[in-house]
Amino acid sequence: ALLPETDAELSRILVFLLGGVLASFLIGSRLAALDEAVDARRALEAEIAERDAAERRLGVVEATLTAVLDALPAGAIFADASGRLVRWNRANEDLWGLHGVDPAATASVEQYRDWKGWWHPDGGRLGAHDWAMARALEKRQQVKG
Repeated sequence: ALLPETDAELSRILVFLLGGVLASFLIGSRLAALDEAVDARRALEAEIAERDAAERRLGVVEATLTAVLDALPAGAIFADASGRLVRWNRANEDLWGLHGVDPAATASVEQYRDWKGWWHPDGGRLGAHDWAMARALEKRQQVKG
């Protein structure tokens, strides 16, 4: 007999069919979630690869800048807008004996007072705000000589 003969058989068939429908729904939901996770992972991997490539390009630019600055015969010092030193070149290290010193150790114009330098021709010691870097930062002007 193709048709159920009792309510109990009909109930078993319905439970079986509903179980299959529910299982299909759950499997489908899990597959959709898995697809989303795979897509998210691929997007993350692409973002990481892009960041890695950008970091490699930045490394090349940084190495080129360092080579150019170290080729200069004159000392060069670079500071951010607050006066914190961010880098200098090899000639500056040689001139001031700063080998192994981190430029960031000077965090502000006020710390320039720790530098030792004298005015020519009167021989007076330079104060923190007398240095060319401090004058350039504070007055936003080019300082020559």
